[in-house]
Amino acid sequence: MRTTLALVFLAAAGGATAADPSVKAYALNVNNPPKDAPKEIVSPAYTGAYLFIQVPGQHVLALDTVATKLALTDDKGTDLGAKSPLAGNALATDKSKEQARLYVLGPKAPATGATRVRVKGELVLLCGTGEKTATAEKFAIKDKEKVAVGPAAFEVVLAKDKLTVTLKTDGAAVKSVAFTDAEGKPLTAGGTTNLNVAGGKIAQTATFTLPAKTETVGIKVVYYEKVEPLKLPVDTDTGVGP
Repeated sequence: MRTTLALVFLAAAGGATAADPSVKAYALNVNNPPKDAPKEIVSPAYTGAYLFIQVPGQHVLALDTVATKLALTDDKGTDLGAKSPLAGNALATDKSKEQARLYVLGPKAPATGATRVRVKGELVLLCGTGEKTATAEKFAIKDKEKVAVGPAAFEVVLAKDKLTVTLKTDGAAVKSVAFTDAEGKPLTAGGTTNLNVAGGKIAQTATFTLPAKTETVGIKVVYYEKVEPLKLPVDTDTGVGP
């Protein structure tokens, strides 16, 4: 079986908007080297399926890797996947977050003569809907100062002789964070909110760097009104070749 490689871009598959959440396999990445190929120049056999996910009206925040159960098989009945055939826990999302892409990986190539690869099981996503806003005024930028703003806990930390503002949450509710100066004008702060997924526990963290000599800031947190798991049944297949 020859190796085929097809990459699916979210914009290409997202021409039509589905009314209901959907999951569809659009492409494969197959590696099936000859048995006598030198190990020094080839990678082990594998099959990777690209799933395109649509959740209209909701924002995809994270993949629940513990609850998600997916099987990868070909139309010859070959089991291509390990116990957890997920390639990492990150979802590639488009700007709206109503679309996402997941790569499902198995450590075997399809059997000789196979023409289709099937992904079946249940995909569990953490999704956010609605918005709320919380604010804090005149937060002092001094070491160990703390404040809670909505679901986010902020703390001033001295790191490498610079004062930074850290953010921590239990869950994934924070959508955006903005800072203002003492006069209420937007303040540029370097930093990105990161999503951490480990062992079924989800949290957000960030470290923001503020301009020098900043003494007080206002903080505005936009967060999701609801963050709930979305269970999507998956039963989709795609061709091995053109």
